[in-house]
Amino acid sequence: MEKALKPIEEAIEAFTMSEFGEEMDEEITTESIVPIAFTTLGDNEELEIQVKFNVEQNTLEQHVTGIYLHAVEYTRYESIEHAAIDLSSVDFEAITRLDKLDVDELIEQDEYLQQEKINKF
Repeated sequence: MEKALKPIEEAIEAFTMSEFGEEMDEEITTESIVPIAFTTLGDNEELEIQVKFNVEQNTLEQHVTGIYLHAVEYTRYESIEHAAIDLSSVDFEAITRLDKLDVDELIEQDEYLQQEKINKF
């Protein structure tokens, strides 16, 4: 591991240890996209969210998927150090909460896309 990546590796390691009770199982490189958290969203768990940290882009990515929907919310950081500070002070609920995208609207979009697909047949 490069010395410059140590802060983000330590922050992600601390997060996974505190939230899941396990160590991170991959080495971080400048090309890594590190999975951090996964859960479902919506009252009926209609959507899934996968949170990843893209080291090369210095970006936290929240990938939201439904049956036909895929949306991504990005949080960009000025530096690895800023990302590490942010990740070291976040919990599971906060990291899987969307700031810009609305869960109910995404569920409606996915339902609309499902209906459109059905109507085509």
